[in-house]
Amino acid sequence: MFDQTVLQMGFWATWLLIPVIFEEIPMIINFIRLLHHHKIRKKTPLPDFLPVLSIIIPTYNSSKTLYRCLKSIADSDYPKNLLGIFVVDNGSKDDTFQVFAKAQTDYPQLLMQWLTSPHGKSSALNAAIYKARSQYIINIDSDGRLDKHALNNIVKKFSANPNIDALTGTILTDRHLIQKLHKLLKLNEYFEYCQTFLAGRNIENNSNHIFTLSGAFSAFKRETLIRTYLYSTDTISEDTDMTFQIRYNLKGTISFCDDAIFYSEPISGFSELYTQRQRWQRGELEVINKYLSQVLSWKQFFSNFQIRRLIIDHTVIFLKIIWMFAIFILLGFGYSWIPLLFSYAVIYLLYLFLEISSSMCVYIYLGSFPEERKFYLKNIWVIFLLPFYNLLCSFIRCIGIINASTTTTTWQGINIIQESQQVNQIIKKDIRQLLKRKNYDD
Repeated sequence: MFDQTVLQMGFWATWLLIPVIFEEIPMIINFIRLLHHHKIRKKTPLPDFLPVLSIIIPTYNSSKTLYRCLKSIADSDYPKNLLGIFVVDNGSKDDTFQVFAKAQTDYPQLLMQWLTSPHGKSSALNAAIYKARSQYIINIDSDGRLDKHALNNIVKKFSANPNIDALTGTILTDRHLIQKLHKLLKLNEYFEYCQTFLAGRNIENNSNHIFTLSGAFSAFKRETLIRTYLYSTDTISEDTDMTFQIRYNLKGTISFCDDAIFYSEPISGFSELYTQRQRWQRGELEVINKYLSQVLSWKQFFSNFQIRRLIIDHTVIFLKIIWMFAIFILLGFGYSWIPLLFSYAVIYLLYLFLEISSSMCVYIYLGSFPEERKFYLKNIWVIFLLPFYNLLCSFIRCIGIINASTTTTTWQGINIIQESQQVNQIIKKDIRQLLKRKNYDD
């Protein structure tokens, strides 16, 4: 029994090399670099002459969140006379305009304009870009709020680094909105965002490897934006397309501002997570496919980080799914459950190590936000669940890859109820065909 377990474990251990090579070792190296970078970085003062900022907020049925978003701008420590706000509506059918009008009355110090563009988010952003005349343009979503110091920190970053063409800020889910309904899912999402931005994006930024500007909160030099084709209406991932335009068409510089925080609304439940992650996956593949025919090639694996990330990332996703289902298959082939369970335990510990390393980075970078750090530490137990949550997201992304390759869909995508109904219909159809064939053979 012992010899058989060791023999089977030796075969199965080869699978453990995948997360070690592609995730564990790079994370350890980048973690050391990140700590060093944080230690030597200096505080940047505000410039003597502050620039005018244009803030673009696309809306669609945003009556429940728009007021809080506009209030956060009014509460900002950036001079209000240097802010121009464009609220661009995509044909809302609720009271979004009435909420905008109320905010105009309540915050007369803010210069706000209402625009309409009924052709989607990309067209809405483009319409406002044409209107803006400021040095910098900032895009934020309507379902969140800016941290009080976010605008100041964006300006500091631009002024200290004149070569930067675009910045993406830190996106965290709003801890005040993480309530009892689906609380566990929302806490996992909160920790995922903390580690994705304050660890992951910082690591990417140190190597000039920012893959995508966040659509929820990004900032640009206006002179850079007007040299692009503006936001693409041909993809559901217009933020990734804009990133690629700046990086490849303009040879521009993209960076990350970790102390400029935008607090987004937490996910409503599993159904939204399902459609959201599939939409992100489809958008990424759309943009990659577009640029593979223009400036990118699979031969650039060692020279281009985006090609390398695409191949490695998608390879690891499918291997995770293989690991998840392998236990059922291998048991049927006579494998002992002991080495299999031991292997899963080792895989879990490897990914837990990644979460612990990322959490240390998050703790350090939340130093300027004591209340946020306090909430993070209070719920630190969530990191023990993150490997399972990330596996779930990987499974959804796998489905997204398959759906993106075989179907077309709208920006909203197909929710899990609709997709479950389609799967049930296919299964019932297959069973009927099998029964029909069986009856025919009999």
